[in-house]
Amino acid sequence: MKKTIETKFEPGQKVWMLINSKAVEKEIKRVIVTFNSDGMTVVYNMVGETEYSSDNYEYYDETRLFQSKDALKEHVFGKVD
Repeated sequence: MKKTIETKFEPGQKVWMLINSKAVEKEIKRVIVTFNSDGMTVVYNMVGETEYSSDNYEYYDETRLFQSKDALKEHVFGKVD
């Protein structure tokens, strides 16, 4: 089986997300792609503040990540005319 994998983000890219109801900018450390009988799953791991930071052990679905703070705001509050 040969597949071309396109992800929304790549390692080293900065993204915005909500953590504890606060907008936070993080840098992607790694992208993990998993294939199973249900299809493909893509999750992202972030660069941690310290070597033992919880970010080193957390993985986020790409639906929780945004390219900009404005994109995150639009997702939360809707499009403002």
